[in-house]
Amino acid sequence: MIYQCKNQDFWLDEAADSLIEYLKKRPQGLDPKEEIVCSAGMTPSAPIHFGIFREAAITSFVTEELKRRGYNARFVYFWDDFDHFCKIPYFAEENAVKEHAGKMLHEVPDFMQTLNGKEAAGHARNLCDNSYGEHIMRDFEYNLAKCGITPEYDYQANTYRNGTYNTYIEKALKNRKEIFDIFNEHKLPYTPELEQKREVYFPVEVYCHNCRRDHTTVTAFNEKEKSINYVCADCGNKGLYTIGKDFCGKLMWKVNWSARWHDSNVAFESSGENQLTETGSYAVSSRIVKEIFGGSVPFSLLYRFIGVPGAAKLSRALKERALATRFTDVLEPALIRWLLLKNAPNKPFSVDIEENIARLYHEWDVFCQKATGTDATQTERRIYEIAVKGVKQDSLKIPFGKLVMALTYSKDVNGALALLQKAGAVKTHNTAEELGECIKIRLECARCWLFKYGHNMQSLNLQFNGAFYNSLNMQNRQLIDSFAEKIENLGKEEEISALLYDLPKTFAGSTAEIQKLTEEFFCNLYMLLFGTTKGPKLATLFSLLPPETVKTLLGRQAKHGENYE
Repeated sequence: MIYQCKNQDFWLDEAADSLIEYLKKRPQGLDPKEEIVCSAGMTPSAPIHFGIFREAAITSFVTEELKRRGYNARFVYFWDDFDHFCKIPYFAEENAVKEHAGKMLHEVPDFMQTLNGKEAAGHARNLCDNSYGEHIMRDFEYNLAKCGITPEYDYQANTYRNGTYNTYIEKALKNRKEIFDIFNEHKLPYTPELEQKREVYFPVEVYCHNCRRDHTTVTAFNEKEKSINYVCADCGNKGLYTIGKDFCGKLMWKVNWSARWHDSNVAFESSGENQLTETGSYAVSSRIVKEIFGGSVPFSLLYRFIGVPGAAKLSRALKERALATRFTDVLEPALIRWLLLKNAPNKPFSVDIEENIARLYHEWDVFCQKATGTDATQTERRIYEIAVKGVKQDSLKIPFGKLVMALTYSKDVNGALALLQKAGAVKTHNTAEELGECIKIRLECARCWLFKYGHNMQSLNLQFNGAFYNSLNMQNRQLIDSFAEKIENLGKEEEISALLYDLPKTFAGSTAEIQKLTEEFFCNLYMLLFGTTKGPKLATLFSLLPPETVKTLLGRQAKHGENYE
């Protein structure tokens, strides 16, 4: 069953209600003690992008909601590490890794380790694992765990090697022509060419004994002996496997999906819109599980794509920009959970962690304040409670932009903490170390955003821009001089903010004149600081900059004896 949320209320309640109703309508009904298996899965063939993260999060949320209602639910994540290595990842040279094409992912050496000890942008852990596939899996598992998502993991390489799917492989080979017909029903009546393909069709992929690649063709299946003959296109080896003895291969994808559903008794999955089309993977696998394996079709909740500025859909084509690690590095776990909870699965949405990340944090902070207050709706409280469940949070919420500015002008975490402490970012912590303990999660996100991913803030001018200052009219110059004089006695952001907005009122009369002068004042300050007419929040910036830097850029030092013309 394919289900799409109707957005009548909180999507999670709607999805859980619909799933339970679907399970109750089965011939066997729904025993309150029955184990409800919710699943998701992925092939670890390349670093996982954040769009796939949505699928895992949805399944986790549904599983936890079922548990909250008293059902015996579990979340199983299937890793298809028995699939072959087929695509050269964006960060690797083709010549360096092409020799591994066609091999099992769990047998491809790990070539993702950090080079020269540098921090690897886009990778969750700077470690070397036993295989390339394992590195991809461990990175994604690390990212999920950071966000409170902790499924049971089923590694399909182990599942295949321990013989779990042997009966499914045998049944699929015995019914290979029927499976061919399910795949090709829309092509009936068959041409002679398709009839020939039907005769030699085998729904399995076999790895060569000799070169360990799957560039093979199955040539025969002996039903009585349960043996499979194949020939390898790479090394020319002609081999034979026996199911249940030494077989080294797997079911083709849609057949494999069906076998997994039946074997693990999967009741719920969340699938992307591309899989749930009329002729997509879900439709084909649904027929196979019912007609070939005698099983039932799981409830499938449709989810749509996540985008970023300039791209409506996250995909491998976006390379590092789309990676899940990039998002979990710069966004707090609870904020990520909030994004995935407030946007119903059937709604596509975009996340800008480049130009508008400070605004995203601001929206999250505003939501937290409302959700924990008296004016919140029941749905807002529910979303908040689920968003913060099982993840670490800072006890203080300092604006993200302020943290970035502190890091920019101090160059390291310790310096940033000292700046924040001196600027009076909080009033209840006596030392920078105490402050650091209260903001360490968000501060680390800001550090990654700034240094790991290179989202540098505008660079301050190195000296006073006397030529620009002299180009201003007398009123604007007097306003800047007055501000430069008064700010020397101020250090708190609130005080500086009040000065920035109050000072123009003493130089102008009407409301319109005050507004015009205030706009000019801000633009002129930005020009003196950065050489542009826009920039970061001025009150925050002035509260963090060293006094000597402020004096220099506003011309106070020059006007006390230096020639600034």
